[in-house]
Amino acid sequence: MEKTNKATCFNNPQITGFFTDYDQNDCGALLWQLFKLSTVANRTEILSVEEWFNLLSFYESLDELLKTMYMNYTKQQS
Repeated sequence: MEKTNKATCFNNPQITGFFTDYDQNDCGALLWQLFKLSTVANRTEILSVEEWFNLLSFYESLDELLKTMYMNYTKQQS
């Protein structure tokens, strides 16, 4: 991958909003919860209702972040 100094993607509100809401440790912990959740039959075995909704919110935010970063990256490459 080619390195660039054009880091304008970080000026995007979806990107800055994600990193305002979730720090590196939060991301790792929530990704681990998603993985664990995918291996159990009943989500209530490992998550409370509040944790479940937090995990859904994280997933939606992560999905939006990745889409935004991809769009910014492809725009920057053209």
